[in-house]
Amino acid sequence: MHSTLVILVAAHLLGVFVLRPLSAAAQRPSVAAVLTQAGIVAAAMVVLMGGWCTRLVIAVAVAHALAGLVRWFVMQGTMWTEIGRFTIDQTVRVAAAVALAVMYQHAAAEGVWLREWPPELQRWYMIALTFLCGAIVCVVVGGEVIGILTPPLLREIKDAQQAAARRANPDGEGRYVILNESDLDGLRRGGRYIGWLERSLVLILVLMNQVNAVGFVVTAKSILRYGDIRDSHQRRVTEYVIIGTFLSFGWAILTAVLTRKAIDLW
Repeated sequence: MHSTLVILVAAHLLGVFVLRPLSAAAQRPSVAAVLTQAGIVAAAMVVLMGGWCTRLVIAVAVAHALAGLVRWFVMQGTMWTEIGRFTIDQTVRVAAAVALAVMYQHAAAEGVWLREWPPELQRWYMIALTFLCGAIVCVVVGGEVIGILTPPLLREIKDAQQAAARRANPDGEGRYVILNESDLDGLRRGGRYIGWLERSLVLILVLMNQVNAVGFVVTAKSILRYGDIRDSHQRRVTEYVIIGTFLSFGWAILTAVLTRKAIDLW
């Protein structure tokens, strides 16, 4: 069961987060995009399992298609926040993976990889898949979650600076300092890349049992941000950066510890 569950979760993470541009479900949600994404998840499962189980393939595709359709076309309106839709969507997909792993416990063992390879190679294969799941959750899913939680803070910064500009220039000719995330000083996607790198580094350090070194990473980033902190006029921006940083490191540490415990099970 455990092997089947890891393969199903890995296929889910690959299809929904890593291979998502192939379906464009996040950028331009449509029935075709959602169904394509479900097919990608099912195809990833077949490759990772090294075998074809018709009922399981159909069940995986149907479960992910229904989850996608519910998220994009049912859970709309003011009563559903973006983080709420995301949480429910992912919870349903993972719950479906657990249920299917219970129903098809021996599916992984019947695949080519676990059937033909020697026991030690099977063990390392499952360790690799477990690490892959942890890396995707830590780096990619973490970025997704932070990207959902932080935009309201950015809008607050924009509103506050627009209000200040109107007070300074009652005739309406005030200059708006920040209009969107790309207007913050730095590279266009620099924050995303920094987040990926810092969470990857935390994951590696925790897996290497070098947890104390994580503190040096936090310190190094704090020093680099010192220029922002010195400017009292950019307090909201500084708080925005600090909140995003702690969200990123907190998510990375939590998922890294869970990944290490999961790897130890093999």
